Amino acid sequence: FFSDQRKNLKQITTAGFGLGLEFENLTESSISWAVNEVLNNERYKKQALIQQSIFQDRPMKPVEESVYWIEYVLRHGKALQPASVHMPLYQLLLLDVLGVIAAGVLLVIVITKKLFGVVLSCLRSNKPKKLKQK
Repeated sequence: FFSDQRKNLKQITTAGFGLGLEFENLTESSISWAVNEVLNNERYKKQALIQQSIFQDRPMKPVEESVYWIEYVLRHGKALQPASVHMPLYQLLLLDVLGVIAAGVLLVIVITKKLFGVVLSCLRSNKPKKLKQK
């Protein structure tokens, strides 16, 4: 299965106008059973008609809605432009955020390196010194 197919399958089975088959269990007989079940059981047809009614109950037809929005843009020009049109490139590419993150990581690395150096110097100075024999 690809992309949103699992989500669509879950919505269809939850709404009650279809059946789901697992990819691993697909056989000729399971597909045949599922097709016959959906075609011959009135429950699925009834639910499909309810979903169709909900989907088709719109204030405008899709073509009319498209025409409305095209005319809206023609009347009002740049009213529907996204805010990103007016953003500087460094903000659009999130370079300011990446810079802050990089500075934070660099700061942690520098502090860790300094602490490691201090710990090493303490360990070296605490080693017992060998006495020279005369």
